[in-house]
Order: sequence, then structure tokens, then C-alpha cells
Amino acid sequence: NLANGTYQAQFNNSMRVVEQNDQFFRNSSPSTSTESTEKNRLWLNISNENGAYHETLLGYLNDATNELDYGFDGKHTNGYGAYCTAACLGRDVMHSAVKNNLDVLRTKIADAVQSCGRGAAAVTLVAVSKMQADERIDAALAAGQRVFGENRVQEAQKRWAARRASYPDLMLHLIGPLQTNKAADAVALFDMIHSIDRESIAQKLAAEMIRQNRAVPCLIQVNTGAEPQKAGIMLQDLAAFFEFCARACGLDIRGLMCIPPVDDDAAAHFEILRDAAARLGLPELSMGMSGDFETAIAYGATFVRVGTALFGER
Repeated sequence: NLANGTYQAQFNNSMRVVEQNDQFFRNSSPSTSTESTEKNRLWLNISNENGAYHETLLGYLNDATNELDYGFDGKHTNGYGAYCTAACLGRDVMHSAVKNNLDVLRTKIADAVQSCGRGAAAVTLVAVSKMQADERIDAALAAGQRVFGENRVQEAQKRWAARRASYPDLMLHLIGPLQTNKAADAVALFDMIHSIDRESIAQKLAAEMIRQNRAVPCLIQVNTGAEPQKAGIMLQDLAAFFEFCARACGLDIRGLMCIPPVDDDAAAHFEILRDAAARLGLPELSMGMSGDFETAIAYGATFVRVGTALFGER
């Protein structure tokens, strides 16, 4: 039942508040590593007084309404005798989880900034919202997050077109590769583009910005690991490419972005990017994700791109 904003569940015929250690799972049963074949299956893992966990299938979340289409209502119980009403899971649970994650992230970012003697506003958290469920996005917005990063233009258009009217202070960053045929849409939608990496896209963006009379600040993506499968300009070509973007195309190049190789020490790549930006006199550094953003801040990151640590696994 839902009473005064407190989530409760019946376990062995006694009412108890769902506590911090209780866990909600989407799609997967908590006792298995195999994804459920049922879309949006929701589980609650309830701890009893002895600390043991018992799992309860709550029902199926409707993405359109953010409510359970079917849930245990007291007439249906699992083998442990536990049940929750359909009202026991809704926006508040998701919003609470995302808000808690956001609070933790903000504290960690503030501590990292302070530890290296930088100003409190030196780092912007870019919430990576690609492929996230709508209720998680809404939860982050409700918690005050306003800067979001997207990988694909078309996905971002669907997600943010309606929300922009409700959040005029929203800032959208394109952090994924950009195709020239999406340049017009990218200029119209995004407030910063992190992934300039070749002359053709620089030229196309410059032309679109003139046509739309909209100057969008940009970052150059650098392939610090020289990985052939990854986007980004090679380090040895960076200086000439920066001159082309800034002088020939007239783009407002603010800084650099990188994605270190998965198996490499990220710190070494953050140092490379920091030194390259310093040589070019560029103030912005987009680097660091969920697992290494504190290290990135120590090396001068001004934008950290965090998804999993905020929203959870997709």
C-alpha cells in the first residue's frame, strides 16, 4: 500500500516499510542473471528481519503511463506470501533512486573539484541519457539535472522535443558521432557538440550554423588511443584540424573530448588531452565517465559524461 508517501509491503502477514536495503529490479529477476523475456517486468527484493531477501514480482510497467499494468493486489502472492499493490511502485520509487544517485554524484564531483583546488563551478555533469527509459529521464529532471548528453540525433529529437517547452533551461550535448546528413538537425537541437572529428562534418556544421543563424559551441574529439575502429582525430593531426575548424570554417571550438581505450589506464589519456588543449589554448575538456570521472576531474575535466552511475544499467 502507499500511505503518506511511504512504500509498504506485506510480508508474512505483517506490514513493513520498504527500507533502503530493499532492491527494485527491472526485467531481470534478482535471483537470476538471465533477462526476463517479459518486457518491463518489475521485481521487488524485500529483506526480512533476519536480513534474508525474498523476491516478489510486482507486475509490468507501462512506459506510457509509468504505472503497473498488472501487479499483486493481495489476491495474488508468491511462494513467500509477499505482495505489493500496483500503487506500490510508480514514479516516486524511480525518482527517489535517481535523485539519490544524483546527490551522490554531485557530492563526489564537488569533493574531487575541491581536492585539486578548482572552483566549485569548474565541472559540469552531463547526464548521458541515451537509451534510457523515460521515467529515468523525468526523474533526473525532477531532481534538478538540466544538462544531458545524447549519442544519436534522431533518438534525441524524439526524447527532448516536447520536454524543452517545460524546461527552458535545458542544455543538450551531442556526445556521439555525427553524420553529415544529420548536421542540420544537430544544429537545431543541441547546445554543444562534442564530437567534431573530420573536415566534412566541420564544413557541414559551419554551413548549417550560418543558415540557421545559430552558433553552437563545439569540441574536437581526439582519438588518444589511435584506435582504428573509434571516431576522433589522431593526435598528430589535431593542430592542423583545429586551425581548419576555427579559421577556415569559423566554428567556435571550445575544447577537446576523448574516450580512452577500455583496457588502458584512463589517466594517461586524460593527461594527453589536457596537454593538447593547453597547447592550443582551449579551456574545455570533456572526459571521464561513470568509472573514472573523479580521475578526469583531477586532470582538468570541465565536462564529465555520466550515465550508469546516475540512471543505472540500461
